[in-house]
Amino acid sequence: MLAHHDLDSGEVNELLGQVMDNERTLRALRDEVTDLRNVYFGVNRTYATYDKLIVAYEKKVADQLENQKKHLDKTCQNLDKEIDDVWHKIKESEEQVHKLENLVKERNPFFVDPKENKKFKRMKMDINDNV
Repeated sequence: MLAHHDLDSGEVNELLGQVMDNERTLRALRDEVTDLRNVYFGVNRTYATYDKLIVAYEKKVADQLENQKKHLDKTCQNLDKEIDDVWHKIKESEEQVHKLENLVKERNPFFVDPKENKKFKRMKMDINDNV
């Protein structure tokens, strides 16, 4: 084959050197492509891991918020019940006070209701003024 091109040994050696340089460059490029692929796949694995972590964290936060909401709802229900109980006790107390006032009025004809007594109101106002 070389005989057809009339190359001398120096030219052949130069061409062989270029071929060897090209092969080294090609191997280096292949190694670089392999490294880049490894980096790419590493980044993809890292991204997938982060994505899974983010999804798990979002679920954890959502679960915590749901639990807090349930707890607050239960607390509100308990407070509503307590408020109703206290309101009922206040109403019962008001009724008992009213019954006692009526009983006192019935048994003591000289009873003067402090709410209606002007002297009592004046004393109360004097006390409040002095405080």
